[in-house]
Amino acid sequence: MRLVCFGDSNTYGCDPRGFWGGRYACEDRWPDLLAQQTGIHVENLGTNGAEIPSGADAIIPQLRESDFLLVMLGTNDLLQGLSPEETAARMKIFLQQLLLRHRRILLIAPPPMKRGAWVASDSLIEASRAL
Repeated sequence: MRLVCFGDSNTYGCDPRGFWGGRYACEDRWPDLLAQQTGIHVENLGTNGAEIPSGADAIIPQLRESDFLLVMLGTNDLLQGLSPEETAARMKIFLQQLLLRHRRILLIAPPPMKRGAWVASDSLIEASRAL
């Protein structure tokens, strides 16, 4: 069995404390933990800064041999000013395109944001919870 994880820096495992986009250790990245705990082959297609694509063609080549696709996106869409409703609508369109090519998709809600260098407003934190 092969799982493909498609997401942003939360999936990639970016450590914001690192210089120039350091990365958390394997034992701290959720796709790697999933692989370790299940014995399933997991491919991490997380990319720092990724937003919900406008089309599914961006990941179609990586799906050819996969049994499941796990999608966790939306944080960067909120950071770019979209509302939770706009982000969800964008995700719906993206998933509808994916469903034409792949039947087994698990949508994972990104973790709620916390105050820090990238998140300065309570409204953004609430938006991430709403998403």
